Amino acid sequence: MFRRQKTLYPFSRFGFPICVIQLLLFSPAAWPAVRADNTSDAMLRLSDLPATDNYTMMAWVYLIVDPPALDKAVIFHRGRNDTNNYLEELFLQVDDVSRELELYMPGGVNDWEVGSALSLATWYHMAVIKSGDDYTVYLNGVVDIVWTSSGVLTNTRLSMMNDQFEELWNGRMAAVKIWNAVLTQAEVRNEMRSYRPKRLASLYGWWP
Repeated sequence: MFRRQKTLYPFSRFGFPICVIQLLLFSPAAWPAVRADNTSDAMLRLSDLPATDNYTMMAWVYLIVDPPALDKAVIFHRGRNDTNNYLEELFLQVDDVSRELELYMPGGVNDWEVGSALSLATWYHMAVIKSGDDYTVYLNGVVDIVWTSSGVLTNTRLSMMNDQFEELWNGRMAAVKIWNAVLTQAEVRNEMRSYRPKRLASLYGWWP
């Protein structure tokens, strides 16, 4: 006579299976996040970032509604902070019509490169990496955009969830991390599973 054997999961002292707790810890839905409501919410660094040709910027992003007509949902804006010299800038943004991820640099040979179409009410991990004139954008740890641009950033201001044209959007942003270094795909995937930075070497900062 055979008796069915139950699968036992280790439980934490709080009464929940450890596997469930690990799933929650790795989910951006359970992490602190900045909430923007398409009115005036944004994050802006008032002083310049260190000048470098190599950097990595990443965050978890959650769009609640589409960007307003003729606007973009600007995830990262790196460059000048005025409307007269916008050609010297880099934008990681979401299009208002197709809801596609875009890497945009007006001063380059090709102005922008388009990636995947996104869904609303979904968490996405986005990372943009610059190595010299080469750019790579990862979406959920997978290469989504590969691009080369000769545009020059002469002023390295940083804004998130907005730009100098008031292209605000409605959504959330969590686990923002910036390095003055080129991270590998393995490192990007490692970071996307952690709210706190795993790599501390060349880490410039992380928010919120």
